[in-house]
Amino acid sequence: LSQDERAPSAARISVVDASGARVETIVVKDDEREETVRIGDTEAILRLGSVVIDLPYSIHLDDFLLLNYPGSRNPASYESHVRLYDADRGIDGRPVRIYMNHPLSHRGYKHFQSSYDPDELGTVLSVNYDPGKVPTYLGYTLLALGFLMILARDLIWPVRKDERERSAA
Repeated sequence: LSQDERAPSAARISVVDASGARVETIVVKDDEREETVRIGDTEAILRLGSVVIDLPYSIHLDDFLLLNYPGSRNPASYESHVRLYDADRGIDGRPVRIYMNHPLSHRGYKHFQSSYDPDELGTVLSVNYDPGKVPTYLGYTLLALGFLMILARDLIWPVRKDERERSAA
């Protein structure tokens, strides 16, 4: 919608009902802002942004470390030292270190070290939940089994063919 990188993210949305009536609107990415569209008797509320959910556990930041490359202010690495609290699982302040390529995984959620506050007193963790991991791995397993079956068929088939030729002779 805009070539300006500083402009807020937005999406042009087209809503079409069963009769073919169409309404177009632009939805700006903002967790507080909603766009209401009406088509006939139907009203739709559109919002573009993050979904806020309450996690069944909590994390407390104990310390944040930023290491710069020698002689510069460019970050070489940054990490968060946190404590995990989960009353349902009996976890009361387990210490965890979150750093690059080493996320905190708990209850299917992964907490990645993604950024930090400019004053270096806080951290920014990205949270990811991927319910499709099991079907994906199942698909990889089935694919590998298929390859093995094809290889086994090609290895066994000539042997069976030779046996049939010998018995026919």
